[in-house]
Amino acid sequence: MPAWAKTWNDRWHDFKRHLGILKHMSPSRAFNLAVNLTCAFFRTRKVPGFPYVLRLDPTNVCNFSCSLCPTGRRNYGRPPGLMPWNTYKKAVDQLSPWIIRIWYYIWGEPLLHPELPRMIAYAVKRGLSTNLSSNFSRMTPELAKDLINSGLEYIIASIDGADEKTYHKYRQGGSFQDVIQNLKMFLDVRRGMRSQTPFVEFQCLMTADTENQVDAITSFALDLGVDRVRFMPLAVPFFPYRGQDVSQYADWFPKKPETYRYQYEPGKPANPGHCFWLYEGLTLNPDGGVSPCCRSYFKNEDFGNILEEPIRTIFNNEKFQRSRSLFSSYPHTNGEKNVCDGCKEFLQTAKS
Repeated sequence: MPAWAKTWNDRWHDFKRHLGILKHMSPSRAFNLAVNLTCAFFRTRKVPGFPYVLRLDPTNVCNFSCSLCPTGRRNYGRPPGLMPWNTYKKAVDQLSPWIIRIWYYIWGEPLLHPELPRMIAYAVKRGLSTNLSSNFSRMTPELAKDLINSGLEYIIASIDGADEKTYHKYRQGGSFQDVIQNLKMFLDVRRGMRSQTPFVEFQCLMTADTENQVDAITSFALDLGVDRVRFMPLAVPFFPYRGQDVSQYADWFPKKPETYRYQYEPGKPANPGHCFWLYEGLTLNPDGGVSPCCRSYFKNEDFGNILEEPIRTIFNNEKFQRSRSLFSSYPHTNGEKNVCDGCKEFLQTAKS
């Protein structure tokens, strides 16, 4: 299971971030959230409502070749491309009365999408919380101003290290000096515009290389002027949802048991709880395909497409219902098996 050895500082930041959604709440969103959480608690197959988080990929293309990322390895799960404006608008228009937050990142580098600031501004005008993660290689002063003016609420700078050697071992194709200069520039622009947003998080994966540099990385990032430094567990390609052997990646794993890490144990789920993704969120790909969660990568695993069906229909179709039933205490529903049947991330409790 994940060893989330969070510090109190981490917990406090997470609490404040989640508390911040209250300013985005409306009667319809509050009602939908209550319905959704109730269904998740009782693990119902159907959800008489909508997801409350939208996670979308503006593009599944990236300019880096990160060591453990399938996109970086150019192992595309679907044809590479940009999300068309009409696809994005269709999703937001259907969901904005109900969802609270949009995450603009999954498998690609979102700053490669030329309409990203416009996409964010469209959501902000509808009262939604907006969150972005980037490798910061394509940040420019003009783009920084556009993102800040869009109303973006939270941005993550994914920078795995405090020196070129550590950074480049994972972030292949990037320049440590360039991304640090871009991050400094972004902070300077925000300061010059006298804006409190977006909140800037410096994020680092916990690996065998970074686990002994936590204090150095933290000090380095805070000296830059970021609002938060966060270390995240290292996830390897397609595990745990595929249950693949991870021994080939052992050199990447942190060695200290107290550090943030996933405990990979063959035959055991990474998380002893039930899957919350099937209730909480909708994962939208650039081509309009809906994945069951952000772990699912391949087009043939999609549960539907918003260009063909309304989101509410997809959210309660046979695939979603079967997948939710895997985590109930009752026999799972009939229907064709899908990617969730083989998932090893959460504990499946359904009777066969």
